[in-house]
Amino acid sequence: MTERLLLLWRIRASFTARAAVSSCLGGFLVIALYAPVASYARETVVESFRKTLGQIDSRCRERKSGPYLDLNDPEFKKKSADTSCDILKLRPRDWREAKLVKLDSQPYPVPEHWLATEGGRFAHSIVLPPSAALVADTPMNSNGDEIFKRLCNHHAGEFVLAIAPDVTGVRQDRAFAPYPGAYRGLMFWTREKGDLGSAPQNTFVQPPLGEYEFLEIRRGTSKRGFSSYERGPVSGAKREINAQTRDGRFIRVPYVVVEKTLDESRAGFAYTWRGIWPGEAVEHGIEGFELIVFRTHPFEVLGVRRDFWRHGPNPGQRDARLTTAASCTELKQLGAPAEFVRKVLVPKPQ
Repeated sequence: MTERLLLLWRIRASFTARAAVSSCLGGFLVIALYAPVASYARETVVESFRKTLGQIDSRCRERKSGPYLDLNDPEFKKKSADTSCDILKLRPRDWREAKLVKLDSQPYPVPEHWLATEGGRFAHSIVLPPSAALVADTPMNSNGDEIFKRLCNHHAGEFVLAIAPDVTGVRQDRAFAPYPGAYRGLMFWTREKGDLGSAPQNTFVQPPLGEYEFLEIRRGTSKRGFSSYERGPVSGAKREINAQTRDGRFIRVPYVVVEKTLDESRAGFAYTWRGIWPGEAVEHGIEGFELIVFRTHPFEVLGVRRDFWRHGPNPGQRDARLTTAASCTELKQLGAPAEFVRKVLVPKPQ
C-alpha cells in the first residue's frame, strides 16, 4: 500500500457520516446487509453479518451456485464463473467457530491459523516490554462504541523505546500473504491485519520516499531465504512509476528498485506485525494489530505501533455489504506505519 493510502486512515465521530475507505491491504471492506441505524443499535455488526450470510446462502443454494454448483446443471459453466457466492467459502464463517490459542506473549487468545507460518509464530511469540505491552483490561459487556473508544484511548499509540540512527537497510520478517481471490476485500476474521502492503520496497527503497539502501523480505514457507530490494539501474517492463512526495505532490519518477535473492539476511534491524483478536469485541466489528520494530542481534524491541479498527455500516453505498471503518489513527495522532518504522530506524543519509 502506498503511503497516500495509509494516510487516509481516519476516524470519524459517527458511522453514518463516514465514507468508504480502503483496507490496509486494498480493496473495499465487505460486511453484512445493514438495517437502518435505529435497528443497528439493537444488533451487533456481526449479528448483521450472520443474517446476510444466511440470506446469501439461501439464494445460492436455490440457484445451485458457489459451493452448491452441480456438474449436471446445464448452466454449470456459466454459474462457475459467478463469484457472487464465493463469500460462503469463508473459513471460519462465524468467528465463534475459530479455534483460539492462548499464548504467554499476549493477553488475548489468537486464532490458531495465525500461527500456521514461521513468520506468524515468531511475531506472536514476541513479549513486549511492560511500557508497550497491551493489557486486557477493557470491559467487554459494554456496547461497541464504548469498547472501541476505550481500546483507542488506553491502548492504541506509538511506543518508541529506542531509536537506531544511520540504518542502511531493514528486514520485513513476515512474508506478505495476498487475499484469497474469492473474497479479497472481506474484513473481520478472514485475514490477520497489520502488514504494510504488497510492495513496501516502493516506500522504503524507491525514491522519493525510500531512504534505505535495501529492504529484505522473508520469503514464504515454500521458498526459503529472502528477497532483497535495492537501488539499481532502470530496467525491465516497469521503467517509471507515479509517486507522491512528502509535501503531497504527485510526480512521475524512474523506477530504480531491483530484486535479488539472498540465502541469509544481512539486516541488523527488522519489523513484523501481528493481529489482535480482542475477545468479544470482535462481535462489534473491532480488530487490532501491532507493528513491532526490533534489533535482530541481540534481539531487542525498539518500537511498537498499535491500532484498532471498528467496522460499521456505510449508508452511502448502494451495495449494503460495503462498509466503512474507523481507526484510532486520528484520535491518537498516529502517523503512517512506514513513517513509524523510519522514526525508530532512522535511515542513513545517502
